[in-house]
Amino acid sequence: MLRITRHLQQARLEGRLTRHEVGLLREVIRSSADEIAVVDLTSLAFVDACGAAALVDLQRRGLEIRGSSPFVRQLLEEAGS
Repeated sequence: MLRITRHLQQARLEGRLTRHEVGLLREVIRSSADEIAVVDLTSLAFVDACGAAALVDLQRRGLEIRGSSPFVRQLLEEAGS
């Protein structure tokens, strides 16, 4: 389960980001494209390979990823290479 909370220019992700939730994340970002500049992962508990690939795609589109755990950072590095 993924919860996305938008506040100002930030989207905060809480819970799990798996292939099942990637569509929701993309829809929220797409519908707020001009508003969201930062994705906060502080409360993200789990990311699978599809979720990591989606986050890397957001980074490549210019969004800043903040608050990732060492585990998530490692996944993002692997997905981005």
